Amino acid sequence: MPRTLPILLLVVSLAVAAGATEREVALDEFDLAEYRGQVVVVDFWASWCPPCREAMPFLSDMQDKYGDQGLVTVAVNVDQDPKAPGKMIARLHDEIIVVRDPRGTLAQEHGVRGLPTALVLDREGNVVATHVGFHASEKGPREKELQRLLATGGPQG
Repeated sequence: MPRTLPILLLVVSLAVAAGATEREVALDEFDLAEYRGQVVVVDFWASWCPPCREAMPFLSDMQDKYGDQGLVTVAVNVDQDPKAPGKMIARLHDEIIVVRDPRGTLAQEHGVRGLPTALVLDREGNVVATHVGFHASEKGPREKELQRLLATGGPQG
C-alpha cells in the first residue's frame, strides 16, 4: 500500500467527521474570479427561509441540466448554526459549490437585502441580474435567462 494512501484516508475521515463535504469551499478560499468564463449563479440562502427551500430544487435542476454547458452554481449559506443547513445541502446537486457564511461577510459584500438572493454572472464575471426572493412562477423566466447567457459561448475552464 502506498504511503500516501493511509494519510489520504485519515484526511478524508477527519473531513467527514467534521461534517465537511467535497463540494464545500471555505469562505476565505472562495474567489468568484476562479469561475470566469462560465455562467455563475450565486445564491444566498438559509435553512429557515421558506422561499430558499423552494429555490434549492430549482437550482439543482438547473445545475443538472446546464452544468455541462458552463453553468456553475454556488450556494452561500448564511445560517449561524453550522448544523442547520445539513439536510438541505445533502439534497443539492453534487456539483453545486457550498460556501458557509455565518457572519454574512459575502452577503454584505454583495449587498444582499433579503433571502434568497441570487446573483447571476455572465462569462466575463459581470453581475447581469439580481433576484430577491423566489416563487415557482419564476422558474421559466430564470431558466430562459440562463439559456441566453450560456448561449454566448462554450464552457471554459
